[in-house]
Amino acid sequence: MKTKVYFLPGTMCDSRLWLELWAELTKVDNSFEFIHLSIPVQKTIDEIVLALAEQLPEDKVNLLGFSQGGYLASAFACQYPERMSTLINLSNAPNTLPETEVATRDKIILWVEAQGYSGITLARIKTFLDVSNHSNIQIIERIKQMDSHFGQSGLLQQLKSTTVRKNLLPQLEETEFPMLFCYGDKDLLVKSETIKKLSSVNSVIRHYQFSNCGHMLPLEQPQLLAQILSNFLTQHS
Repeated sequence: MKTKVYFLPGTMCDSRLWLELWAELTKVDNSFEFIHLSIPVQKTIDEIVLALAEQLPEDKVNLLGFSQGGYLASAFACQYPERMSTLINLSNAPNTLPETEVATRDKIILWVEAQGYSGITLARIKTFLDVSNHSNIQIIERIKQMDSHFGQSGLLQQLKSTTVRKNLLPQLEETEFPMLFCYGDKDLLVKSETIKKLSSVNSVIRHYQFSNCGHMLPLEQPQLLAQILSNFLTQHS
């Protein structure tokens, strides 16, 4: 029987986020079953976590989340630690958002509500990528396609429901199930010292920093990420 791994995407991302990663994981180890979870459409993070609790099996799960999905996966793990086999958090430090990102989100909401939304700009996309990927057409087009799928209503709903976040770090410091945090060294949304400190206070927490990588880890470094995930899941599943 294959090991099931549940994948939660980030803001304005769908199952296309995982395509290269899943392909690379299959090459490394064909013992995994990948299950994409769309982020439930709810008004608050607490309501989203409750909806996830109803979707996920009551048995212990391997739950992986990217960016916003990483925070939501961590929130689920804090609320239902007895249902966790492993937690994998990509490109996210599960605490409150940086003030700069909150301000950016607030400006986006005001602008979109007043002017409408014609899709994510190239300038915005580049803030999520390492400079080495600023001309990577495949990654840029993938981000644009996923963004277009959700459109204006999806953007406003996701931003409004997930910007206000609790600091989950104190709870995660006390957990007993294995955790893995992966992030890029050029990720403007994740402070490496936050992850390193969390890992230092709890022996079940591992972390891996990817070189020459921005926020879009599954798209920027799928091959190396697949190897890291395979090793972690094989060890703990």
